[in-house]
Amino acid sequence: MKQAMDSSYEYRSYLVRREGAAFSAVSTDGERFKMRSTDMLRLTKAIDVLWDAVEGFAPAPAWLFGSNAVDLDKAMGAAAVAKSSILIFPAGPKAGMPARAAA
Repeated sequence: MKQAMDSSYEYRSYLVRREGAAFSAVSTDGERFKMRSTDMLRLTKAIDVLWDAVEGFAPAPAWLFGSNAVDLDKAMGAAAVAKSSILIFPAGPKAGMPARAAA
């Protein structure tokens, strides 16, 4: 039986680590706070929400208060994670076509 390798990376001052079927994030500055989710997108969006609150762009999420460890899947219930749509960039000029003709 092949065993999945656990891996980690840093995202916005949080160490995100895959632990089996779930992902966890802990602050790299030593703060005692941990988030966990089975959905990596949910976890990274939660980190974005925290930074938005710190920077004053949004209120702090309710799940932030009350515990040093948050299971985001339970805290957010069955709420689906909004998948980002594919970015579409404007087409540039085709080979041999003047730039003005492409516009």
